Amino acid sequence: AVFNNSLFTITGANFNSNHEGFYFGTFTENDFNNFQLNQLGGAFVLKNQNEKAPWKKVAFAFNYDMANNFNNEYFVAGNSPNSIDQYFVNFANGFVLDEISALPGESISDAYFNIGSDPNLGYPALQGFLGFEGFIIDPLSDDPNNTEYAGNATFTGTVNQDYYVRTFGNDSKFNLNVSGQYTENLFLGMSFNFQGIDRRRVTEFSESGYDAASTLQDVFFVNDLRTFGSAFSFSVGGIAKLNETIRVGASYESPNWFTLTDELFQYLETGVNASGAPSTVVVDPNVIFVFPEY
Repeated sequence: AVFNNSLFTITGANFNSNHEGFYFGTFTENDFNNFQLNQLGGAFVLKNQNEKAPWKKVAFAFNYDMANNFNNEYFVAGNSPNSIDQYFVNFANGFVLDEISALPGESISDAYFNIGSDPNLGYPALQGFLGFEGFIIDPLSDDPNNTEYAGNATFTGTVNQDYYVRTFGNDSKFNLNVSGQYTENLFLGMSFNFQGIDRRRVTEFSESGYDAASTLQDVFFVNDLRTFGSAFSFSVGGIAKLNETIRVGASYESPNWFTLTDELFQYLETGVNASGAPSTVVVDPNVIFVFPEY
């Protein structure tokens, strides 16, 4: 079909979310509001004033649409019987210490980058690295071939945990359309479709409430994961008017060709009570891992 008249549209929307969380016996409730422009479009119709010309009209149209809005946040808290130290233990097990620690003369940033870039180590070894350098875990023995680890958290019953999640970004679509009417019986159109993907999730995890004699006293762990990319597709079609009652149409719609990239940033801060001397340990590699496109 071909537009008969020019037009312009714009739409705003308010996105509201309500989260209720029940985390190990503790109830939390969060409200989040976000107003955004989520649609903008228009069509421009050029009508041929020469009635004898075969091309009767041509229309150009565009439209922007926010398909998904990911701006959101929520918070939960409670007392858990499980400490985060086991997260790091589970990832570290199976690696020797040299594979998950900074080597002599190697900075935290260099070690984090080198471990993450090694296809034989990767993400699991990175988590073990953070746990060891943050004094959350230790090897079970001094044997250089040791591959088993234990957590440094000592607590009675439960630990206090806070979990704060923020998400950002959106999936958007932008369409360009060209259509025309040839004589009174043929209508043709083509559309080019561009999609933008940008999603980010930031999690902040805090844990405390250990025994006074525990080596580990508190943990603050940040994970910032972003996925972004683009997609393209196109479609063409036409409708032929054979007579007043019969019309024949045909169309083709291409696949969506996506290109996506993931980025990861991590930060760890711990309170440590080593030999009765409290201290704060910051493991901040200041490295953003950019994973291969897919």
